[in-house]
Amino acid sequence: MDTETRPRIINALWTYIKANHLIDPNDRKLVKCNELLKSVLGGSDTVPFTQIPQLLREHMSPPEPLELNYRVHLSGDPRDNEQQWDLQIEMDDQIPPTATTSAASNGFKREITTCDETINALLRQLADHKRK
Repeated sequence: MDTETRPRIINALWTYIKANHLIDPNDRKLVKCNELLKSVLGGSDTVPFTQIPQLLREHMSPPEPLELNYRVHLSGDPRDNEQQWDLQIEMDDQIPPTATTSAASNGFKREITTCDETINALLRQLADHKRK
């Protein structure tokens, strides 16, 4: 695995843990580390599953930046040189820590709704402008 998102890495690790029966039967929140997991998760015999994302951080780094090369044409009709790209980018969820309570979560949802309404209004204005 060269480049992957944090959720997919944790999901793959969880699949490995289940396939190798490494969940502690007495405390299902604990993972029993075999030799391979010990080398990755700091050498402990058991690790709470909730600590695994923190322990994996030392093995992770941000991906290389995406670089797009393009040429700007300064003469002629700009529409002759129009280009569009669709890029699929996977990102980890970046929910702010304040959104953990329901009141904060509702405020966050209201903020998203307000942003969506603003974007829709701007898109309508753009469409009206193109029709003129």
